[in-house]
Parts: sequence; C-alpha cells; structure tokens
Amino acid sequence: MLGVPLLAMGLATSAMAQNNAASVNIQPSFGGGSGPFTQTQTINGPASAAGSATGGFNSSGSASIQMSYGVMRMSGSALVSLNAITRGITTDTITITAPGVPNGTQGTLTFSVRVDGILNATSGVSASSWQLQADVGGGVTDLGRTGTFRSPAALPAGYGGAPLGVHSATVNFFYGSPMPLCIQLDVFAQASNNSTSSGQANFGAPFRLDWLGLSNLTANGSPVTTFTVTSVSGTNWAGDLTPQQCDSIDFNGDGSLFDPTDIDAFLSVFSEGPCIPAGATCNDIDFNNDGSLFDPCDIDSFLLVFSEGPCTLCGV
Repeated sequence: MLGVPLLAMGLATSAMAQNNAASVNIQPSFGGGSGPFTQTQTINGPASAAGSATGGFNSSGSASIQMSYGVMRMSGSALVSLNAITRGITTDTITITAPGVPNGTQGTLTFSVRVDGILNATSGVSASSWQLQADVGGGVTDLGRTGTFRSPAALPAGYGGAPLGVHSATVNFFYGSPMPLCIQLDVFAQASNNSTSSGQANFGAPFRLDWLGLSNLTANGSPVTTFTVTSVSGTNWAGDLTPQQCDSIDFNGDGSLFDPTDIDAFLSVFSEGPCIPAGATCNDIDFNNDGSLFDPCDIDSFLLVFSEGPCTLCGV
C-alpha cells in the first residue's frame, strides 16, 4: 500500500488574526537538479504561491495556489519520484447577531464548504490526495475530510475516502461573541517509480474549495431566519463566496476580443436570431452562468465585462 504522506494540519482555534496563507512545497526524493522549492505568502487579502523543482533521475514537479477569503484554487503535478504539495489556510474572527436575540444567547449553525476537482495517478506507485479541516467557534475541529486517488500499482487502486462535493458541520455558538473561523485545505501529488513504470500523479483543473455560507441557525432551539455576520476581515461569511464565472466576451468564437461584432452577435442570438457573422458558432446566452436563459441580466453582465468590468450577476 502506498504510504501517502499525511500533513500536519492542527488548526489554531483560539483568537486569531485575519489572513490567507498560500504555500507550495515541492520535494524531490533524490538529490540533483534544482532541489526542493518552498514558497509561502501570508496576507490580509488574496494570496498566491507557485513554483517548480527538479530532482535526480529526471524527477520534476510543479504546483500553484491562488486564494482569497473562502475561495481556494490549486493545481500540481509530480513525475518520477517527487512530492508536490499545496496548502491554503484562511483564518478570521466572526460575530453573529440577530434581531430580537440578546447577546450571549446560545445557538447552533451549520456551515458548508464545497471541495471539487480532479485527482489523478496513472503510473508507478503514485497517488494524489486532498485533506480538509474547517472550524467555527474554536475547540475541537468541526469538519475533517480526506480522499486519495491511487495508481493501478498502488493498492487499493482508484479513489477512496470522502466524496468530492459539499461537506457540512453543525456547531454551537453564542450570539454577539467573537469566535474564530479557520479553513485549511492540503492537496498533493506523490509520484514514485516501480519496476515497470515511472511515477506520475497530478491534481487540478483546478482543484477548488468554496465557502457556501451559514444555514439552519437557531437560538435556544428556535429557528432564526434573519441574522448578520460581521468579521475582522470584512468578509460576509453568511453567504456563498463562490466567485461568479462569466463566459468569454469572444461570443462568436472568432478569436477577437473587445470586438463590437460580439455585441451584435450576442444581441442577435438573445433575440433568437442567427449568430453573427454567418457561419460562426456562438456561445450560449447564459453569459453569467446562473442557469437563467433570456435574462436581461446576461446582457448587463456581458456589457460590463466587455467594458473591462468585473463578472457580476446583473452588471452592477
């Protein structure tokens, strides 16, 4: 059985500063080449780290991470005999209040995160893995999940562990009392040769974590539907922090960006007309990818991105 390295993940659950810590660590198994690579950025805001390394026997690997509060995107690869590791840690302090609920009242809440992406290991004795820990309120870590995909020679082959997707935990808290929030995700690829093939493992597409918000709040056992979450970082942890994803502004797929013809083509297809120019293949009209078709918000979002603005649900 492949000895996948388990990473130290102890979350600090006392009062903590608000920041994001992004790190990559690439460790060749044999000397030679560039040798190990490590990079970490810790900042109150978006953080990132990226790098590559080579080792003996033509080993090579790379890894990268981009993250902000409640959002992580990771990728990495390992060839021959090497470990490529990404780690993201978000810490913050949050306070929950609700109309008509006195401070100091005990309550419960459910928080959810989504973990998704591709894990792959095709040859040698190799594996790619993820490990999640998340906590709200301090004390014992509330949510811990892990999963591993092993190459055919690394028995048991294939995927095992927690399913990718949404994971939730329910915790106790006190209204009006500041409490720590911490999220940590480690994703890594471990490649090792065997007698018949070189090691290969990777993760990405990218591998994603998104905070999905708080739900099912109670106060002394009674449901609470209206509440406010404040945080030291300014992040609203009450809601879904998944970034909005808009389509390309090259709507007609001709390779030209900031082309007025794409506006004409979008408006034509939105009005159930043809793609412009004739013979071109246009994208779908759900530009902001919210699942709603023939929605005027898609026009507003398209025009805002075309004007070099951000992707939003309704162009605001």
